[in-house]
Amino acid sequence: MDYADDTVTALPAGTELLRGQYRITRSLGQGGFGLTYLASDSLNRTVVIKECYPSQICTRDGRQVVPSGAESAPFFASVLEQFQAEAHCLAELDHPKIVAVHQTFTENGTAYTAMDFVEGEDLHELVDHAPGRLTPRLVDGLLRQVLDALSYLHDRGVLHRDVAPDNLILSEAGDVTLIDFGASYSTDDAENGQNQRMLAVKDGYSPPEFYGADDAQGAHSDMYSLGALCHLMFTGEAPPDAQTRLDMIAQGRMDPYVPLESTDFEIDIRLKLATDRSLALTATDRLGCADEWLAVMDGPIPKPLPVFDPAVIGVIEELVVKTNKVLTPGLPKVLQRPLKALDEPRQAPPPKQYVDIFGNPIEDVEAYLDEQDRLSQKRSKSRTRLLLQGDHLRASGARAPVQVTSNQTSGGSLFEKFCDRLKGDRSSPNTRLFLI
Repeated sequence: MDYADDTVTALPAGTELLRGQYRITRSLGQGGFGLTYLASDSLNRTVVIKECYPSQICTRDGRQVVPSGAESAPFFASVLEQFQAEAHCLAELDHPKIVAVHQTFTENGTAYTAMDFVEGEDLHELVDHAPGRLTPRLVDGLLRQVLDALSYLHDRGVLHRDVAPDNLILSEAGDVTLIDFGASYSTDDAENGQNQRMLAVKDGYSPPEFYGADDAQGAHSDMYSLGALCHLMFTGEAPPDAQTRLDMIAQGRMDPYVPLESTDFEIDIRLKLATDRSLALTATDRLGCADEWLAVMDGPIPKPLPVFDPAVIGVIEELVVKTNKVLTPGLPKVLQRPLKALDEPRQAPPPKQYVDIFGNPIEDVEAYLDEQDRLSQKRSKSRTRLLLQGDHLRASGARAPVQVTSNQTSGGSLFEKFCDRLKGDRSSPNTRLFLI
């Protein structure tokens, strides 16, 4: 990366360090733990100088780096000790994919580390400006190189803790170099009681255990960061940061991370699975080390079971034979021969049996209805006579008495006549109800 030298905290170009052994050319950038410079050594070779400058707890007074206040002094001293210890640790490493460290020294109230200058683009620049270079072949080679470097570190008890796109340099030939070990961590330091450390997180790339000082860290932590790196290469974006994911789950909401396995990105399904497993929030659910990641990458390609797989049908037939002794293997009976109902003539349903309200069967419905009409007419005549007998009570000019006539049987079927009796006499207290 090439940053403009516009940061007031950075040392100006031309500044000499270690009694003129190094001369700063320009500033390359600033991270959580320090400033990085491009420089030349006494043999005129290009090198990178990293200055311990945790900006949260220090400031610059001229060329001197001093704690921001009295309360920051012990923290700054601890970070300074950590910075130098890690430089000594990295100087002992010898791997072609890990940046080589030349030396570390103290000056200006802080510490510096000189290391190789690696030409190329960092992965973030590649994703932003030349994503077409990330072919399946290049991605495969890139991942294998990073996994080899991480395996080398983990075997020696060292965690990188900052496997992020800006810390991977890719050359034109496709060679990868892992740089910036400012956040690295040695298990030997923890065993020796060196627990006062400034921890840094990089949202999207840091696993959930980096957000809690007491959470156990291990090779699985670097695997989470590698999964986030793959997510960036495959989708163009980093996954949701682990803290947000944890907070949403704690609120009873869905994890915002969308598994790559459920997407239609044209990626090898094995890489999708490896990425998803590495980004598991629970450490025990993740790929635990580089070897496990490689085992998924080089393992068999999982594929969905065909719907009509003959082997599955054979297993089902075998289960049917074993568990259904009374059934005959083969086609269902409905497909073996026509139904009886289709072969035999359809029989007419038996006639309905009508009964009166008391449940007595009515053998001759027509005669029963005629009898009901006769009784109804008789009652009607009786009511008419009663009305005529009351005419002498009417005043002169009163209207003629109302003639109450019986319901006349309408034409139609026997069933319709039966229903007419039911409707016409329903409001009368003397009406008989018929159950049909």
